[in-house]
Amino acid sequence: MKVGKHDKMLLFEQEFLTLILIVLLGLLSYSMRAKPEYYIGTLGLGFAVYFWMIHEEKVHTSGKKHDYFAHTSSYIMIAQTAIAIQLLSYFFSWAYAFLISSVISVLMYSVALSRIILFKVVFKGQRQ
Repeated sequence: MKVGKHDKMLLFEQEFLTLILIVLLGLLSYSMRAKPEYYIGTLGLGFAVYFWMIHEEKVHTSGKKHDYFAHTSSYIMIAQTAIAIQLLSYFFSWAYAFLISSVISVLMYSVALSRIILFKVVFKGQRQ
């Protein structure tokens, strides 16, 4: 299967944006790791983004999910689960589970945000 030049550029832009977001979200996560408010706020923001995507894609009226929505919402839900595990492992002092869930949440949120940003910028005028 051949990948077009435009698709290669979009993939490169997504990877580059994801790397930038990984660094920024990783620094934020590291600096806020001892504050339970960070985890509760992140869970709230994650659910807000998820429900915004449902409204934006009109899934609640059409019942149809686009590939973009299906994949991005999965990344958000995996990140939400990792944040919840991270909060539990913070309270129970499970260092290994805390580290793994921290990495997973930062990666999943970064990929989801890069997909949302690029989708809105690139396909802004093409959707109804």
